[in-house]
Amino acid sequence: MLNRIAIEAALPVVQRLEERKLRVLPDQNSPLLSLVMSVDNTLVGNDLGENADICAVLQGRAGTDAHRVAKADIIRLASLSVARLHDVTRTTVLPHIKDVAAQVQEYVNARRLEASLPYSVVMKEIPPVYSNPALKQLADRYPQASQLDYVVRNLAPITIDRVKELCKTGMAGFDGELDTTLSLNNDEGYGQVLQVLSGAKGPQQTCPDFLPGVLVAAQALFDAPEPGVNMTLVEYNDQVNRLLGRTAALVRTAQIRYDEQEKFANLYSPEPRDSLTTIVVMGKPYRALLEKGLTPEALIGNDMSGRKFKEGQLIENKAILESVYNREMNLRSVKVQAEMAGIVRDAIRSIVGQSMIEKDLGAEAEVANKRLLELVAKINPQNCEAITTLVEEIICAVFYPETDALTFIQLMNMVGRTVEEDTDPREVALLATIKYINYWLCRQMGLVSA
Repeated sequence: MLNRIAIEAALPVVQRLEERKLRVLPDQNSPLLSLVMSVDNTLVGNDLGENADICAVLQGRAGTDAHRVAKADIIRLASLSVARLHDVTRTTVLPHIKDVAAQVQEYVNARRLEASLPYSVVMKEIPPVYSNPALKQLADRYPQASQLDYVVRNLAPITIDRVKELCKTGMAGFDGELDTTLSLNNDEGYGQVLQVLSGAKGPQQTCPDFLPGVLVAAQALFDAPEPGVNMTLVEYNDQVNRLLGRTAALVRTAQIRYDEQEKFANLYSPEPRDSLTTIVVMGKPYRALLEKGLTPEALIGNDMSGRKFKEGQLIENKAILESVYNREMNLRSVKVQAEMAGIVRDAIRSIVGQSMIEKDLGAEAEVANKRLLELVAKINPQNCEAITTLVEEIICAVFYPETDALTFIQLMNMVGRTVEEDTDPREVALLATIKYINYWLCRQMGLVSA
């Protein structure tokens, strides 16, 4: 209901509009126009005098049945619109935004970490099974066969559970050490043993740590083929014997290398490097150096310098190496920041694109994809830091363009910044709804020349 405070608050706006010869009128076919047309809209004449109670005059005009009906209609329409907006925002839009924002943030964090810290230190331990005398005795059973060539064949069409059964000798200590190695990283070792037995790869392509498993399993298979093997027994035993010989030779080579490693306490793994940014060190000597004061940063700094210093010189040159590390990391940080907009663009394009496939937009897909590409092109270093805000705008524009979800979310965020942290979310929603009603009404108005 109109009151004097509302009218007095509107007067400065009216005066400014009058100066510019403009009038505010409801849009055609809008609910607000129906409400306005339900009252007498003739101007209040000057003959009422300067002290006329304009508020009373306007309230009197709004007291008609037509106005009450129109007001009830617009209230009903606004209530339904707000209720639908609340529902779709709470149950559909916000969960969608939360899911995509989390994926985008995870993507960006991974790329940021990858770009800013490409070096990593990985500790490698000598498998305990290589220190067990039983392994040497087993490998030494096949000295002659090591000279035979092994052709990769499917010797055992079996499952990984069956592989675990085959990798048991009956010696509890040995079996426990072997299982410790093969079961690491979600049974990675057992998986590699299965690949060799099924003909997916040869023992020479297998990690040396897992070769004892191949040797034990192959020994269990000799003269006892599994169901489904498509070979004669003679051919089968010949192939298993060749596999045993080749694997035994590889085990002996690895054993010699590990024995030398233990004897000389070399820091770096003797295996060939498969990555210039992954530093593989042996666990025992590395832990000893850490106890003496070496830091991972100094070790990485030495790699950044092309391993300028030998293992025995790392600690005494720690300060120099750490300064190399810090200087390099600062340069990388600047580079990452410069590339951040591109990283965010890649993340949005990939993850929102996948979400479009999952949501199956049908006939709207082409328009939505065009809108997505336009919004992605606008991502820049200034707006890519607020990822959640960015995702809110893009998700609402691409998937929910026919709703006011983005407006309501932005109003919620705005209200949230102005109240105490422990304010009841329902109160925040109420304040945002009041602001949204004002927005909803203002959107039904337009300026025309007086």
